[in-house]
Amino acid sequence: MSNSDEDSISYIRKYTIDAEMLNTFVTLIDEEEEEEEENSIMANIPKIPRRTIPRNHVEAATRLYNHYFAPQPIYPANYFRRRFRMPKEMFLRIVNDRHSFNAIQPLPKYFAFFHNAPTDVVGRPTLNIFQKCTSAVRQLAYASTADQLDEYLEMGSQTAADSLNYFCKCVVQLYHSKFLRKPTQEDVNRVTVKHEMV
Repeated sequence: MSNSDEDSISYIRKYTIDAEMLNTFVTLIDEEEEEEEENSIMANIPKIPRRTIPRNHVEAATRLYNHYFAPQPIYPANYFRRRFRMPKEMFLRIVNDRHSFNAIQPLPKYFAFFHNAPTDVVGRPTLNIFQKCTSAVRQLAYASTADQLDEYLEMGSQTAADSLNYFCKCVVQLYHSKFLRKPTQEDVNRVTVKHEMV
């Protein structure tokens, strides 16, 4: 065998694809073609748009106001205390403290959540601070789910969950120095005296 024949054979061996490699290559091409076919089929299926629920925030705010906060509310103070698990004055103080808080600038996200503009970017009325605080307090009072009050407050589950989360963060920020501290000896004595009186 001549030198040139040996060179040709080594050249052929060097650049010839063995059967296993060829099968792998063919399999990859087939899989790519199948993926392209599936993608073209998926492209022909119409996409379902995100469902939007038309919520009437103004009607819900009016209903809440008439039920509990009007000068002559439908439900008296004892109903408020039972349903909110706190006196009306305490609830109003929490709402007012949250609304008037400006000790930190720029306002933290959890406070800014309660300071929404009266309308959204489309011009529709938004949820007010009373609706958001009511949702949070009711979730805490009854251990209810985020969307349980949707029919009453016209509030989606994500907004209700955000209301609860930000409400708790605001309460910690506002009242931690007074109410979320270790009790002093005076506090312990006062609680002990109250307990003995019962």
